Amino acid sequence: MQKALNIQFFSIPGELNDIILNWVNEFSLKMVVISKYDEKFVITKNDELADESINNCTVALSLGAIDTSATNYNVFRERNPNCLYMDIGFYNSNELHESWLHSLKILNDQSSYSLWLKLSNRLRKNLISGGYAILLSTNEKKFSKNIKYSISVENMVSSGLKLFPNKIKTIEYVIL
Repeated sequence: MQKALNIQFFSIPGELNDIILNWVNEFSLKMVVISKYDEKFVITKNDELADESINNCTVALSLGAIDTSATNYNVFRERNPNCLYMDIGFYNSNELHESWLHSLKILNDQSSYSLWLKLSNRLRKNLISGGYAILLSTNEKKFSKNIKYSISVENMVSSGLKLFPNKIKTIEYVIL
């Protein structure tokens, strides 16, 4: 068993589309897009992604075959412990929710773990860190070095884009 990887960050779907497809092509990865609409679980196999297809979904990447026979997300993850998961945050012109790159604690394949570690470090090096979390009910502001975001997000925030933790709108992030 390996240590689980975990990076929470802000990036727009178009950027993530490019990153994911580069990884798939460079390392011959298998890919599955998982959409969750109104508690429904839908697996879509894709060799190519469109920006709109990865808004508010999960992309699973694997060195080997991906078992798509699951009927819900938890079973899918149990059957695919060696995948690298990218949860893509919701995005529209007004707001962006946090994305999350992670592996599972039950990951048991050293080759997968080594590659996932390499990819997570590559992603981390391209992110800017630092910002404030603001509790919207009180306007209480607290600095965090763990708020990570891409340069594109930095530019869009200056034009009014709001950043939120995934699915939570009681806190807003303000970047430096």
